[in-house]
Amino acid sequence: MTQQDIIDNAQKSFSQVRLEIMKRLKSRKQALKDLGDERVTPEQQRGHLLSVVARFQEITSHGLSSNYGTDDIFDSHPDLRLATLVMNRHILFAENLTVWAHEYKIKTETDMNNSKGDQVDNFEEDSPTSEDGQTSEDEHLSGSNKPTKSIKTRETANMEDLTEVLHECTEEVSPKDGEIYEWLTEVFCSSRGFEMGTFNPSLLATTMRKQSAKWLNFTLGYISDIITIVHRFILAALEVACVDQRVCRRLKARLMEDLLSKYQDAIKQANFILNIERNGTPLTLNHYFNDSLQKCRATRIQTQLAPKVLGDCKHGDVIRLCDVSAVHHKNNTRQTVEDIHDILQSYYKAALKRFVDNVCMQAADYYLVNGPETPTKLLCSLYVNKLSAADLEDIAGEESHVQRLRVQLTKEITDLEAGKKILL
Repeated sequence: MTQQDIIDNAQKSFSQVRLEIMKRLKSRKQALKDLGDERVTPEQQRGHLLSVVARFQEITSHGLSSNYGTDDIFDSHPDLRLATLVMNRHILFAENLTVWAHEYKIKTETDMNNSKGDQVDNFEEDSPTSEDGQTSEDEHLSGSNKPTKSIKTRETANMEDLTEVLHECTEEVSPKDGEIYEWLTEVFCSSRGFEMGTFNPSLLATTMRKQSAKWLNFTLGYISDIITIVHRFILAALEVACVDQRVCRRLKARLMEDLLSKYQDAIKQANFILNIERNGTPLTLNHYFNDSLQKCRATRIQTQLAPKVLGDCKHGDVIRLCDVSAVHHKNNTRQTVEDIHDILQSYYKAALKRFVDNVCMQAADYYLVNGPETPTKLLCSLYVNKLSAADLEDIAGEESHVQRLRVQLTKEITDLEAGKKILL
């Protein structure tokens, strides 16, 4: 073997060794990178948490503004689409209250005349109750012999972390059909005094409380769903922002008490609004109430006069004056019950619209989503800066085996760098 062959073999061997060193150096650097930033001193630990906070708040900002195209995490983590999930639940809450939340289905004048309207005239002689004085429960639930329909008040499953604050899911049946006039007649006849041509003002509060009885479960179910949506968002955002699962778990545990407190504040506000609407004095300055009341009364008169219309007149449909006066021939009980019905119907509509807006804006949006002190704003730079050295160590401190691995990888990288220089 010539001297040139020896040199060529040596260079070939050095090249293979150099390639192996480069591969090992790359793998060691990647392993060190996977460990994340060094978190030994309080300053390092605080810096790490501040980077987590910055990422968390960035995700929150995009989630609240529906800016989902900025990051692929919104495709892989559906729970991060916060604005969409909350808005969809707002809409469902409003729809459910409108369709399901009244105790008795409102009846038109035609319904009254074609079904049991005559029982209102003869309530004292023939009360629509069972032998024990109570309306049959089966009759209430089944309506006109149709299968009872029901709906659940919750859309999300319970989370173990939130068991102590969330309202349990309940099932609410559809409004009772065909019984509102009998119920109002019973309420009026069991509470009337010496009024003449009118009724006790407290009857509106009494009937409103009964008519809105389902608001409680629907509202607490709704606010529980919003809490669940927000909590799932926070957990998902933390997992994305915090690569180290140990730090993520400890940060979550540290935040949990404050999060529960904020969730309870939202529930308290929902109960506060419920108490005002259902137990307070009925009150509205909204012209919608008067418009609805006038429309309701006009519709009643039009329905009663419809059979008397003379359609063969050259001036269009006309009604004889004697037929108009006949419309008002009712006994005192029926007239008063109709007034209670119309006022209750009009006030319920106005109160329901106000109630839905107040619950969504105050209990949900202000306390949970967009307010100044919502749960998503709890994890901020101020929160991290207030942590003591012991707290920082407990939350973000590196475990001993991670520190040993970091030292080992750092030493190996240093040695490999030195070997690479020799072989260059």
